[in-house]
Amino acid sequence: MFSAKKKVAQAEFWIAADQVVTSAKRGFYAKLDETLESFGFAAKVRALCAPAYDKSGAGRPGIDPAVYLKMMMVGFFEDLPGERAIAARCADSIAIRQFLHYELTEATPDHSSLSIIRQRLDGPIYE
Repeated sequence: MFSAKKKVAQAEFWIAADQVVTSAKRGFYAKLDETLESFGFAAKVRALCAPAYDKSGAGRPGIDPAVYLKMMMVGFFEDLPGERAIAARCADSIAIRQFLHYELTEATPDHSSLSIIRQRLDGPIYE
């Protein structure tokens, strides 16, 4: 037989960041990040995408193209149907936030930002 899990009253609203449960260090996204870092993925992607970004410094800062491509990988690996689903999954998962190098207090890129970046980058970058 089973017993239903009972709701407990919320003791505290705020907790220290070091008390938040983190994902396993040997999970899929941790291993993928380690592999990508081993061959300098981020630096190569930034160099390849640099011509597509405005260098004037006007406007808000652009989203790191390495983060964008990692988010596209998440969409591929998790068979997500579109940019909204990718953005929601990346915002929701602690393991994916660690993969993207985003803290719990940072907002991950929105789906509309993903659309703009997709339009900005050409085919050769994706190849």
